[in-house]
Amino acid sequence: DKRQPNILAQLKQFDAIREHPEAKRWVKAAVAGDLATLSELLSKHGINALDAHSTRSATALWYAAANDQLGAVHSLISWGANPSFHDGDGNTALAAAARHGFTGVVEYLLKFPQDLDMLGPSGGSILHHAAREGKSDIVEMVIRAGANPDVRNVKELDTPLHYVAWHGHTDMVELLLRLGANPNAKNADGKTPLDRAHQSRSRETVAAFEAHLKAAGL
Repeated sequence: DKRQPNILAQLKQFDAIREHPEAKRWVKAAVAGDLATLSELLSKHGINALDAHSTRSATALWYAAANDQLGAVHSLISWGANPSFHDGDGNTALAAAARHGFTGVVEYLLKFPQDLDMLGPSGGSILHHAAREGKSDIVEMVIRAGANPDVRNVKELDTPLHYVAWHGHTDMVELLLRLGANPNAKNADGKTPLDRAHQSRSRETVAAFEAHLKAAGL
């Protein structure tokens, strides 16, 4: 296993307590943003219990973030939950919130150190998913927080700009280009995002690339 030793240690800890008798209670409380129950469970079991329960990535913080429970996210972190925890496969509370378009939770979690270019189980980063889903607010927040606009996915080595060009998402193409994405980045097949735009047969998307290149004197 190529995961970092500290991650392996945390996974062993998770495996040891994943059948905790009150696991369902803190999952339900996190999903509902039930701070009274979360506080009670914290008093009884400590933050280590709330920071790991029945699956390797799905901590109480992860569930709160994935269900837009900003108040619970605030409280859990103030109690000691790790905002940047991941299970070695790129599953984080930030990724969960970004995937669902919960901008308030994303904005808050970005205040804490994060590996913004981490690749998740599907092989893409937070930015890949947000761009593909058309979540412009999150794309801009993540890039301005330091994410690499040209981060590549695992298999095809596509950047987020490749993704949106292929699907003809003109508005997202224009946004990524404005935020510094490289229109000449080549994927594993040697294709650039502009090549992908031509393949999409979207005249608007191709025109967006051409306008950008012309403005840049390229």
